[in-house]
Amino acid sequence: MNGLVLDFLSDADLARVLEIEEASFSLPWSPAVFSDQIRMKQHSWCLCLRETAEEEVLGYAIFWLAVDEIHLMNIAVSPRHRQRGYGDLLLRAVMHLGRKLEAERIVLEVRVSNQVAIRLYEKYQFRTVVVRPRYYSDNNEDAYLMMQEPVMEPAGEDLFFNPRVLDRVQTALRRIYRA
Repeated sequence: MNGLVLDFLSDADLARVLEIEEASFSLPWSPAVFSDQIRMKQHSWCLCLRETAEEEVLGYAIFWLAVDEIHLMNIAVSPRHRQRGYGDLLLRAVMHLGRKLEAERIVLEVRVSNQVAIRLYEKYQFRTVVVRPRYYSDNNEDAYLMMQEPVMEPAGEDLFFNPRVLDRVQTALRRIYRA
């Protein structure tokens, strides 16, 4: 996976991100929701995986940091870039940042029918905490609330972050310890 970099999403990435979102979800987020997430820097972390050479967004993960908990809101990989381990890499990036940010747990919701995602989460010791009945409004499908506690430090040396991502971790920690 050489040549890949983890970076922040920006408004300039919206068109590409919306393509991935619409190809990935039956209830895609709107451009306004993505813009809001990108701007809410105190709590929202919008990561993307890029090819260094082309700067093309291959996938993204969006999570919220709330005190000692990470809530993974959205994770997706471009259909033409799936089956290459990029979703795994994005999840490990969230876990790594969760550890750096001193989160105690990661929580997420996933459709009960999304076996590919469930297997990925279980690979990293996420467990189902509860079933949320009729969670998804498009078809009333149930969701699993899954949690990883404590947050694991993922193995692997292929997490290459743009330095500004790690700078923001330090800024967040300073803010936490001042409070």
